[in-house]
Amino acid sequence: YANKGLAKLTLQYSLSICRLADVKRIMLKFHPENIIAMKMYKNFGFNETGIDERIGHIIMHKDLI
Repeated sequence: YANKGLAKLTLQYSLSICRLADVKRIMLKFHPENIIAMKMYKNFGFNETGIDERIGHIIMHKDLI
């Protein structure tokens, strides 16, 4: 199912659910070698905020206000 737009659709849906639930901020983590995911998250307005020292994953946040 690669390159079918499912990740983008899933993220859009998840953000919509979070907004309906009045979530103010969302956080995600991903492996630093996953450049495609990083680009998608940045396109959705996520900002890199740190690294999970335990497993080395990049942490990103997005404010939904």
